Amino acid sequence: MPSGLDGRAFSVRDALDLGVSPGRLRRRDLAAPFHGVRMPAVVGSPDLWSRCRAYAARMPRGQFYSHLTAAAMHGLPVPRRFDAGSLHVSTISPAQSPRAAGIIGHRLSPGAADIGSLRRLPVVSILDAWCQCATLLSIDELVITGDHIIGDRYPQKTGEQLWQAVECRKGSRGVRSLVAAAELIRPGSESPKETELRLLLIRGGLPEPELNVDVFGKSGRFIGRGDLVYRGHKVLVEYDGSQHADDRRQFRRDVDRLEDFAADDWRVVRVLKEHMNADRADIVTRVRNALTSQGWRP
Repeated sequence: MPSGLDGRAFSVRDALDLGVSPGRLRRRDLAAPFHGVRMPAVVGSPDLWSRCRAYAARMPRGQFYSHLTAAAMHGLPVPRRFDAGSLHVSTISPAQSPRAAGIIGHRLSPGAADIGSLRRLPVVSILDAWCQCATLLSIDELVITGDHIIGDRYPQKTGEQLWQAVECRKGSRGVRSLVAAAELIRPGSESPKETELRLLLIRGGLPEPELNVDVFGKSGRFIGRGDLVYRGHKVLVEYDGSQHADDRRQFRRDVDRLEDFAADDWRVVRVLKEHMNADRADIVTRVRNALTSQGWRP
């Protein structure tokens, strides 16, 4: 292969122009992810960025990534059922929507999206991507992705900006889902499971907790940072994923921190991944019992 094509996706036309024979393009060390495109063959399915770069080798001017594909490119926690799905690609009217195997095409109205670039690939903005997912994701999935946008340790947008994006889509398909989700989105969540846990508790009739806040003891000494905190009743709800047990240093820090909470008269409810995969009503009951034991009344 010519040095300019080695190790990356390229169009068949470019390869033929450089003197590569049709027979060479049919060898097993090359994969054909899209018609007219070749890329180095890999074990298993290529990741999202590899597929996006592969289609970009034949992407006409004026097309760009959108919807779930753009959301994943921006780092939003897209449900796993879409991991190996087709790529969402859009154009602006009056251009025709893209049509190709492995591509879900969309045609947008002029001004319907802000288009920028990520890793030199054309893509809609993170808020446009989130709004476009309204017809593809459930309300809870929209809340999870929205929490990621305005929450996490490094929020990318504010809640006000998110609401402004929703307001701009009045009358559009999916706007009711966007409004329902936006009303439940909160800053501070640092993982999809934390969001799921928060939604579970408030739908179970419990008060809404604070998210990932610093907690100080009676003497003013910093105790630690809590996942879901009921400060007024001194109840802490902690979600522990598998990484807490796999990382022994993190596990030790967690044990020491939770003992400090207990020494300051906090009730700690630990929720494991296995609990979330089992009877979730039991989680609500455990948190409710902790709150009532600390003086909370419905």
